[in-house]
Amino acid sequence: MFSTQIFSVFLTLSILDATHGSTFGLQVCPGSLSEITFLYNGGGCRQSDNIQIILDQRYGGNLALLSCYDNGSGPPAAGSGDQNYITATADEGDVYFEGLVKVGEKYTLNEQRTFDKLSADMTITIFESQGGALLQIVDVHLSCSQPLFLFDKFGSSQVTQWVETSGRVVTDTQTGVETGTIEVALDTSNEQKPVRLLEMTVLTNTQDQPIDYTSQVAGQILAPGSSIELPGFKIDIELGQQVRYTFFTTIIGETLDGTNMCNGNDMLECIVGFNLNPVFPTMVPTPSPTITPLPTNVPNITSQRECTIGSQISCAVIKPEGVFTCETLKAPVAETCPAGAELLRAFLRYDGSLGPSVFLEITCDSSEYIAELIQTGQTAEFNTRGSSSACVEATATVYGSDPLNGGSSVGSSNLQVACPGPWTLGATIAPGFILDSYVSSTDNGITFDYNTPEVEIELNFIGQNEGSVPLTITSGETVSPLGTGPINGLPTTVAANNEQILLSQVGNIQLSGQSGQTLTFSQVLFGVSDAGALPCEVTSELVINL
Repeated sequence: MFSTQIFSVFLTLSILDATHGSTFGLQVCPGSLSEITFLYNGGGCRQSDNIQIILDQRYGGNLALLSCYDNGSGPPAAGSGDQNYITATADEGDVYFEGLVKVGEKYTLNEQRTFDKLSADMTITIFESQGGALLQIVDVHLSCSQPLFLFDKFGSSQVTQWVETSGRVVTDTQTGVETGTIEVALDTSNEQKPVRLLEMTVLTNTQDQPIDYTSQVAGQILAPGSSIELPGFKIDIELGQQVRYTFFTTIIGETLDGTNMCNGNDMLECIVGFNLNPVFPTMVPTPSPTITPLPTNVPNITSQRECTIGSQISCAVIKPEGVFTCETLKAPVAETCPAGAELLRAFLRYDGSLGPSVFLEITCDSSEYIAELIQTGQTAEFNTRGSSSACVEATATVYGSDPLNGGSSVGSSNLQVACPGPWTLGATIAPGFILDSYVSSTDNGITFDYNTPEVEIELNFIGQNEGSVPLTITSGETVSPLGTGPINGLPTTVAANNEQILLSQVGNIQLSGQSGQTLTFSQVLFGVSDAGALPCEVTSELVINL
């Protein structure tokens, strides 16, 4: 019996300033534009949110800085993935953009710099298809004589970047973001010996291929309680929307005499991007006293704002823990790991048949993959890349307790590591241990196939107040595979520029046999401003394609 050396890997993320003259922030445009990029959100004119609207209301509509018209129901809703034909033309007839754009994608006016600068006044028109039905027309003033902010919305189009004639770039995309450091330490919870490092790899959803640190760590000696710091790596972060970023680090070492192998790993997960709380307003206050721009039950008040309501649906996978996110949910590629595929990780759930807890040990030659106490219902992770040796057959031994403290074996099995082997969902892999899920690859780990028969998820249906005065959410309804119907506990009041969880759902989602199916979660909310503005409503949708 040999002891297990445990590494600790600490990875931190810090956001640095963008380079190459780019600027991020709620920037105001001071000069003429040569290029501007919009995010096509879908949806109607009502979502328009920019200072030109306020100026127009303040002066009784005389400025006519912005007009927006929806034909019928207007463009398709956010999240639909529909594709529409968009044109952007100047009053003089210059065409700055024309082409097909999907909801959720960006398009750029004057991207090829055909014109020296953009006209101040232009029209953005959205058609169902080229030559098809009209969906929306927006007349907009885009010179910097009027304040222009990142994330301003003009109908279905939202500003995400512009380039000024001076060359300044203002963008919502942070490039050249670099992790601060990666710290590698040897755990001292047990008596340990120095370790010679062999390999280290970082897997992240920001890169198509793993980041290999082997050349920087190979041969280094790490003593218990000591650590080494490694340089970070640059990634691109999209700040225009909330995105979950994951960084999974694995490291392998051996004892100085070369007799024992050991490994460790660490996981960093974070959500970066707007619209994070608090919401940053781009509007200016109305003068006092004033006639409010919308009919209310109080004709003369100060700080009147239109009723504005937002909706968001968040989703998290609870079980299997630490394996999936809602964004990566897919129906299993196969119940059994396909021949020719590589088994990367297998998650083994203890069914409690041998007692409340058991000690699981999986070894292969001189490498130890798992050596830990597992409680009933808990899952053990068999990481086939946890060793530098190419393991063909591993041995799984189950003990009543830690064998180093006198625990005796209650059963064992030999595991053929190559697929298909014993790797079938629901199969008994070792005494008392069931294959709960597995991760495989057919291209040496560049892409992954996540395979599990079902997951347990948690949904949060959130109501947002996007205005500058309190909002009362009067009623709402959700549609979900976990339960459909009215939201209880309403009405409720949400403070300005804030949000509130209105409903949480937890339940199981079946994945087996669901390939090609779609899971749809939606929420519709109705509200009214405390200042008495006209009622408002919003609909949001979360779609998961299995």
